[in-house]
Amino acid sequence: MNQKPKVLVGCPIFERDWILPRWFDALEAQKKDVDLSVLFCLTRGKDRTEDLIAQASGRFSIDIYEFTGGGIEDHSRDWTDTERVATIAAKRNKLLEMASKMEADHFLMLDSDVLPSPGGIMTLIETLKYESFDAVCPRVWVWNSFYVAARYEKGRVAFLPRRESGIHKVDVVTSSACLMVKRLTEDNAVRYGVAVRGTDFGWAPGHEVNGWNASECIYWSKQAQAKAYRLGVNCNLTFEHRMSKEKV
Repeated sequence: MNQKPKVLVGCPIFERDWILPRWFDALEAQKKDVDLSVLFCLTRGKDRTEDLIAQASGRFSIDIYEFTGGGIEDHSRDWTDTERVATIAAKRNKLLEMASKMEADHFLMLDSDVLPSPGGIMTLIETLKYESFDAVCPRVWVWNSFYVAARYEKGRVAFLPRRESGIHKVDVVTSSACLMVKRLTEDNAVRYGVAVRGTDFGWAPGHEVNGWNASECIYWSKQAQAKAYRLGVNCNLTFEHRMSKEKV
């Protein structure tokens, strides 16, 4: 009997009690295909996030790193705030550092407001295998206007069209749902940071929607490409992205 692939799910988290039960349920549905464990990089808040994680310990193997560094954590998800992006990048890097020391076949960076579709994690694993990618993401809509899988065109970030289908090699993958091979967690030259619009990349669709001008996704993707890792997207697969409690 073939063993299920082992996947470590890494999640930076802060005050997400409004979505966390659905997130755990979405992961539960993946367990028929994959052997899941969960790693949180947690900033303590004022809601019930920690209680909900404790309650889920009977459903999953869960490890928690309590994050106390960084400056701005929330600021109403202000995408113009580079200090906030730097904090998120630091939390993702801590997850990579811890994942590099833990036993798993793959590491999935998965934000707490992104809900994998049924069978979605196994589909990403198969995409990695058959397309020889080192990291792959699904469609993850941002503000329902674009999704973060993109190519560079004349120094600008060009997101793939909404109606794009198929599997593609890309220059930028989203950090909110990215499955990667274990050696990427072990490579200290590939880490998250702050890429700033106008310096590290040109204008991109979506800036006019939310004022987005900094990205840890682009920084990590550029680091990975510099080391010749292959990045891809499966446009046939969509993970639901909630983003705010008003939309739950």
